[in-house]
Amino acid sequence: MAAHLGLYAPEMSWDSDRTRIAIYAAWLSQVTGAIGKIGKDVVLLSQQGVDAIGVENGGSSSAMPHKQKPVLGELYMCTALFKASANAQV
Repeated sequence: MAAHLGLYAPEMSWDSDRTRIAIYAAWLSQVTGAIGKIGKDVVLLSQQGVDAIGVENGGSSSAMPHKQKPVLGELYMCTALFKASANAQV
């Protein structure tokens, strides 16, 4: 019918093409993995004994008030791990 009317007839319908969604999901997965890697690096570099970086506004310790916990780095790592476990279940 499209040829008879002189219209373009695509090989596949636009609403069944999922490649753009898959590309976007892959990009989001890469971004989440990169953020998780940054979080892991922050946690490892700020642990006691290494002290390569200091963490501002982290969690404090009641037993050791001078110690700062890298809460934001842990949050980034947990987000990346959650994303990885969610992908494994699909």
